[in-house]
Amino acid sequence: MINLYLIRFLDVPRFTDGLTSIKLPENTNQAAIQTPPLPIQPAATAVTNTAAAPINQRTGLTTTETALLSPLEQSIRLKQRA
Repeated sequence: MINLYLIRFLDVPRFTDGLTSIKLPENTNQAAIQTPPLPIQPAATAVTNTAAAPINQRTGLTTTETALLSPLEQSIRLKQRA
């Protein structure tokens, strides 16, 4: 017994048969979606600066940077600050 899907698959026109384009049927049953307008948006405000972590004067790094970065990464971070 031949699969119905296979019959439909074999019946499709192919571009290799000299076909250059396929005309698609137009769907006139589409519903128009009514999108309501957005409400009035508040005015933008400036972003306030967050408090920076205190830098250790001896190492030049924050406590988190000292704890989490390798010595190589610490030297890279110090060069970024210079």
